[in-house]
Amino acid sequence: MTVLSFGVYFHIPYCFSRCRYCDFYAAGAARAVPDAYVDALLRALAGFAAALPGPPDTVYLGGGTPSLLTPAQAARLISAAAPRPGAEVTLEANPETVTLERLQGYRAAGVNRLSIGVQSARDSQLRALGRPHTARQAAAAFEMARQAGFDNVSGDIMLALPRYSREEFDETLALIQEGGAAHISAYLLKIEPGSAFGRQPPAGLPDADQAAGFYLYAVERLAAAGYREAVLSAISLPSYGSDTGTDLYELIEHCAQVEGIQRIRLGSLDPDMLSDEAIARLAAVDKLCPQFHLSLQSGCDATLRRMRRPYTTAQYLEVVEQLRAAYGSRPVSFTTDCICGFPGETEADFEASCAFLEQVGFLRVHVFPYSRREGTPAYSFPGQVVEEEKQARSRRMHLRAEAVRARVLAGLEGTEDEVLLETPLSATVFTGYTRLYVPVVVSAPGHVSGEIVRVRLGKYDGERVQAALC
Repeated sequence: MTVLSFGVYFHIPYCFSRCRYCDFYAAGAARAVPDAYVDALLRALAGFAAALPGPPDTVYLGGGTPSLLTPAQAARLISAAAPRPGAEVTLEANPETVTLERLQGYRAAGVNRLSIGVQSARDSQLRALGRPHTARQAAAAFEMARQAGFDNVSGDIMLALPRYSREEFDETLALIQEGGAAHISAYLLKIEPGSAFGRQPPAGLPDADQAAGFYLYAVERLAAAGYREAVLSAISLPSYGSDTGTDLYELIEHCAQVEGIQRIRLGSLDPDMLSDEAIARLAAVDKLCPQFHLSLQSGCDATLRRMRRPYTTAQYLEVVEQLRAAYGSRPVSFTTDCICGFPGETEADFEASCAFLEQVGFLRVHVFPYSRREGTPAYSFPGQVVEEEKQARSRRMHLRAEAVRARVLAGLEGTEDEVLLETPLSATVFTGYTRLYVPVVVSAPGHVSGEIVRVRLGKYDGERVQAALC
């Protein structure tokens, strides 16, 4: 039986105070999340229920400060989302808001992964950023997470902060690593126009070249600390380095030379920004996972024109074929996003989009209905598709995309690949992803999360591929 794959995200826009770099919608000076807001989230989820293809395999409570939710409120949201057994349920936590009792409550509510916002191990820097916690509180949060039974915890580090130094990064990495984080998100400070820093930039900000240097240093130090996979992600990843005279491909090549880094994975790529030279350079990096998430949005040219996307389906397909040709006999996989019900989309347009997904042979497609938003040009476009039809098309596309996924995975049965062990289901059984981004479950006695093992792929059970150690 094929189980359709998707996730549910709940946004919790409440915080003790607004950080000086933040331009997200948030309600500051909050000490709790109103029950009325939780009720509103549940009503919104119920409104989408007809479009959901089944139980989600991920639930994410992000913010804002989701750890202002009471465990009872978190339980209501998770219960309503009704994740499938074994689903990853993540809650973002700010150190100043957690107690052992609260974390134990989240665990009982169904949360099995915590993401702790550390940012820096220096209290002076935290104050400058407007963060209301201290380094001691951050360390205590990791300790309480362990006591509460969490074995899947991640931590955030901000880079290129005012008067930043390598020593500050090292101190922050040590705090998070000692806390037992299996995953670390390291990202550059970005000055947003609508933030307090945007209105009054802080003194001592690194320039673009210095910021890039901190980014590369972070990769090197994370590798030395035992982290084996580097995931490079951004809103427009191929434009990386345009302000410094470098480029994404130079960054990938540098990361590949870092001792200890065994795998590099890329976030979303714009197909119109991948030149022949770029594709050749990607294929030449052995450590780069040959899985490419190419932004699509629609497989219909008429819809792409209405969306003002800068490519056609023919140009998109050409990039896919160029990547396949560059890798030769080596396997390569593709994932993407696709919107159903964009204004003006006819039944024929929708069918063309589904047929294109089948033509490419995507390993995974994130399908979602168009969401009408005031202030965007599409809000006033003629031909708005009614909500019921958007949801129906989303379900139909999910089914066809999952049929393609099953076909692709059946073609990989019996092949070998490397898997990064991630979430432990028991002392010996782990979930993880191959280089091609195939989700697997494997029994690996004697191994631990964070290790890379070689496996032989078996059958797809509709959720994961059953794999065995080679």
